[in-house]
Amino acid sequence: MKITVQSVAERAQVSLGTVSRVLNHDPSVSADLSERVRQTIEELGYTPLRQRRRAAGEHELAGRTIGLLTLGMDRSLSKLPVVTAAIDGIRESLAEAGATLQWFDAPDPAGEPAWLKRTRCDGWLIKGAMQGNAWTSANEALRERIEGRPCVWFHGRPRSAPGWSANADDFQVGEIAATHLHECGHRRVGFLSPKANHVLLKRRQQGFAATCEELGMDCRVMAKNRQAWSFPLERPKSLEAVASLLEELLDVPKRGRPTAIFTPADSIAVLLYRALAERGLRVPEDISVISANREEGLIAGLFPSLTTIDIHSEQVGREAVALLARCFGSDESVSELTAREIRVAPTLMKGESVKSAS
Repeated sequence: MKITVQSVAERAQVSLGTVSRVLNHDPSVSADLSERVRQTIEELGYTPLRQRRRAAGEHELAGRTIGLLTLGMDRSLSKLPVVTAAIDGIRESLAEAGATLQWFDAPDPAGEPAWLKRTRCDGWLIKGAMQGNAWTSANEALRERIEGRPCVWFHGRPRSAPGWSANADDFQVGEIAATHLHECGHRRVGFLSPKANHVLLKRRQQGFAATCEELGMDCRVMAKNRQAWSFPLERPKSLEAVASLLEELLDVPKRGRPTAIFTPADSIAVLLYRALAERGLRVPEDISVISANREEGLIAGLFPSLTTIDIHSEQVGREAVALLARCFGSDESVSELTAREIRVAPTLMKGESVKSAS
């Protein structure tokens, strides 16, 4: 008979959670109870799954089927380079681990996907829309399927969603942008975003504003939802929305016009370049621009070349797979896994869109 953690729990007359805590050396378990569980483990000859896999030289994800889910996102958003780069990292890491990948899409979280009833995955890697709450809006059957398995979100985990997450350090993205502009001599700066309630972009805004204040810079924030949104969430595409925000940002005769603008995503920077050109303003001669994500497929045609912050999206995808492997390597039950987050440090990639302020 195969000896499992359930066998140990039943023989020792304790819960699965107690066995897991003993195996993970949790000090909250009393000495007497811990000794009873360990004695039972020895009597039954139980070896934890992660030890068996390591002894066999297997990766924790080897032979498993992993579901990759995009939730609440329009294809225009899920095909952005920042998302596809993370997915590339996921695909390569899963292939190296010997796992099978199945890719699913649920653009309308509230609907039950046609694929759900015929799908059986051992674990999930999920990219969810970060405006609104794709998780609480999701179909109950879909939520139940995900909650029963190890789960890692990448590039943002919605509030109250189960599982772990692998992300860029978005607050640090804002810090880097502000610090670079300050080093270039800019003291009046602006932040521009047409997605005011986008969680990740808001973190970048907060990092930028906080660093500007710390460095004594005059920072004007212009973050407003100028285009209606609903699930499935789309990428920023309204030139009018960006142009109107730019108009407000620059309309400060007494305060003095910003000499530089930080916009939190390259997809917005593309629109900002056009909006500035329509106003007859040159980058960087009239105003400097800095952005984030380093989406080469979007910004390759921009002139002058865009200064952007690389969030290492492919590495985020790889870290998501590593976290999922740790979930499977733990002897805790899915319901008892503590939410954890890995943050990948961003780096500045200098282009020609930021000049030294005179």
